[in-house]
Amino acid sequence: MKIVALEPYALDILTSFGAGLNIVGSAHQVETPPNGAHVMLLTNEQHQESPYSESDARRLVQGITSKSLDLNKLKRVEPDIIFAAIRELDSVGFITWAQDYLRRELGREVKIKDISVNSLEAVYQVIQELGAFAGNRTEARKLASHIKAQLMYWADSFFDRCRGKQVVVLSQVDPISIEGRWFTDLIRMFGGKALDQMLERKHLGLTWSDVVAARADVIIVAPENGTINQSVELLPLLQALPGWDDLPAVKRGEVIFAPGVDLYRPGPRFLKGAAIVASAMAGLDSGYITDRDEYFRVRYLELHRHRFL
Repeated sequence: MKIVALEPYALDILTSFGAGLNIVGSAHQVETPPNGAHVMLLTNEQHQESPYSESDARRLVQGITSKSLDLNKLKRVEPDIIFAAIRELDSVGFITWAQDYLRRELGREVKIKDISVNSLEAVYQVIQELGAFAGNRTEARKLASHIKAQLMYWADSFFDRCRGKQVVVLSQVDPISIEGRWFTDLIRMFGGKALDQMLERKHLGLTWSDVVAARADVIIVAPENGTINQSVELLPLLQALPGWDDLPAVKRGEVIFAPGVDLYRPGPRFLKGAAIVASAMAGLDSGYITDRDEYFRVRYLELHRHRFL
């Protein structure tokens, strides 16, 4: 069975449960491909001419990935199944249309499976579904149960320290991108409030003015797939934003810079990212429930250095 996994966490889960050698394509560069596996990167840096109907091709690509997917490469790897986080609201209707479209264009049956993770419950479910697909249902169930139990333990241990804190996770700074998805459930589980929960705007775009209006107590800056150094380098951009100096998180030194490589990956590495969120909310030092130097907390003088120079 030839697999295309368009989300990094699908690659993680399938590989960890023994199906890595079946993955033939991805929309993301594979960090550590399984021995003997060749995973084709299915994206282009620049737009190229497509032999497909433009409107249908655009709908397919925008519906299954945020990347610039090359349909010629997708055709070349001849997938049997595509795991994707479907971006259209009517995911069932979109999958029916997309499978029919691919059948006509590729001349073969291709199954599409929605692995969207917009809640904590969906995280557990996707781990178990992909683990079962890989033929390792029992271990996948154990992993999901372990993650759930660890999160509950942290929630019980740090609830009083996190209670009522208003938390914002930034996955991008220029332009601003504010994370919701399972982070809302995670932050609420630890006793805090996420921005989309505070404003009751789960399905609407959130902006920097919303962050300022919500008076965020904790800000986690973690560019997706970025390193901790790349995260810290975003500080000057943040300091230039209107209202930055007046935010409670800035005044109290509760701005956390973290690597994004683990934070957005439900699966075997999920707890590494969740530990950063719990630590940031509880005011814990790096190394307490995370690896040492896993994140960087910028203190008051560092946040306000530009005022004194």
